[in-house]
Amino acid sequence: MTSRRRTLLIIAAAGLLAGGALFVVLPSFAPVRDALSRLALSPGPALSSAGARIAAVWTRAVPEELSKVLTERDALVVENARLRVQAQEAEELRGILSYRERTRQRLEPARIIGRSGDLAIQAVMIDRGSEDGLAPGMAVIVGDGFYIGTIRKIAPRTAIVLLALDGRSRAAAAIQNGTRTVGYVEGGRGLGMALRLIPQDEQVESGQLVVTSGLDPAVPRGLIIGRVERVSREPQEPFQTAVVSQIVSAERNATVAVVIPDAVIEL
Repeated sequence: MTSRRRTLLIIAAAGLLAGGALFVVLPSFAPVRDALSRLALSPGPALSSAGARIAAVWTRAVPEELSKVLTERDALVVENARLRVQAQEAEELRGILSYRERTRQRLEPARIIGRSGDLAIQAVMIDRGSEDGLAPGMAVIVGDGFYIGTIRKIAPRTAIVLLALDGRSRAAAAIQNGTRTVGYVEGGRGLGMALRLIPQDEQVESGQLVVTSGLDPAVPRGLIIGRVERVSREPQEPFQTAVVSQIVSAERNATVAVVIPDAVIEL
């Protein structure tokens, strides 16, 4: 026997002894150790038994580990969704706080807790009501002073907000142009808004901002309604009409604020 072959045999023997020692010492290897022992003594029947033992160990271990991984994954998905919601609400509140600091208006933050399922009705429910100082007619904003509608119905702890896009919505408005053209904005059944009662001699152009005029008792002046999209002029009519598009809507917002006026004129 050559020196090289003798060396290889010694290494192989040492490996088998080390493997055997592991099977003997470590309890977790007991099922596999027993199966291999039977396989060595009786290769025929033991082969099937060894395979069954190894398969049993594998069958127990893999589903448990897989279940653990899936549980951890689901927990991370839920946590990620929660953090995204919190980040969105924080961003929306930053805009509202910016408006309050700039104008010193009294605001009551609220969450949208319900939306109309009827496409013909543009309205949302918020989690603030008369017990929080709210009243019908008060303006509701999102972000840095963007008008989205007014409170239509009130309950002690909730309120219904009629959105500016609803066909029943009316708001006194003004165009930020040289003459501060006034009129009123009405909803277009969810398809936009129209600024009406604009005198024919007023210069109205696309892109001009439309804001609340302050003529509504409970709606302060200067809330941003939208932007003029196009103007319709008919020479035979005493007034012209402007189509107004919203800059920011309530569709994707979860947080709003109700603007509480210092005083409401009652007639």
